[in-house]
Amino acid sequence: MSKLITVWGSPDSGKTTLAVKLAKEIYNNNSSAKVICIFPDLSTPTLPVIFPNKKPNEFYSMGKLLNMAEFTTGDVLSHFVLAKGIKNVVFMGYTLGENKYTYADYTVDKATTFLSMCQYLGDYVIVDCSSTLEDKISNIAMQNADYCFRVASPSLKSISFLASNVKMYTDEKYGFDRHIPVLNVTEQDVFMPVDDAANCLGNIKHTLSFCLDLKKQYYNGELLDTLNNKKYQEEMKKICGEVLNVEQED
Repeated sequence: MSKLITVWGSPDSGKTTLAVKLAKEIYNNNSSAKVICIFPDLSTPTLPVIFPNKKPNEFYSMGKLLNMAEFTTGDVLSHFVLAKGIKNVVFMGYTLGENKYTYADYTVDKATTFLSMCQYLGDYVIVDCSSTLEDKISNIAMQNADYCFRVASPSLKSISFLASNVKMYTDEKYGFDRHIPVLNVTEQDVFMPVDDAANCLGNIKHTLSFCLDLKKQYYNGELLDTLNNKKYQEEMKKICGEVLNVEQED
């Protein structure tokens, strides 16, 4: 069974960027490892954000998969979205124009089966979780994650969100005490309440500093490209090490 990794946090905290960069860092460490990135949030379909230059016929919506009465591992494989030039890193999510009314709601059992199949097919499954517990795949992934990175940005919006929502994750089934707190500085603003955000997140394990080149990659759909920023890359290696090092000790 593969390692299940969740990335959770406040909206606009850089969860998606972290999930994609973590997938690439795992690949950099072991190009033979199969990495599956899942983006289950329907409020803003993620695939067109990561791949803005792909043609519509290059996308496969996981909504169609979850709308099947039954599906097999072969069906899951057929809904992978591939990244050009990178082997063994695949993506699943929703496509442009889809929303929560596009498909019928799926059951908890179907969400559980879907995640189990992904873990069977991949060595590492990364779920870029919805910011709330309403999404079934995010909820189940949070309950069963081997590693959970809890992300916040030093903004008043992020601080307010965490103050309201962190309490819901203190239930024992979410393993809150094992979450790995990450502070992600998404803007270059000297007035950002970095210390307040750190206090709210508690025991910050990793801090990702602002990187203009990363922002350019995000807007250009180039997150899977190598980032020439030593400070950021060093911290990403440490974050990746949370997964790889623990696995080596098992």
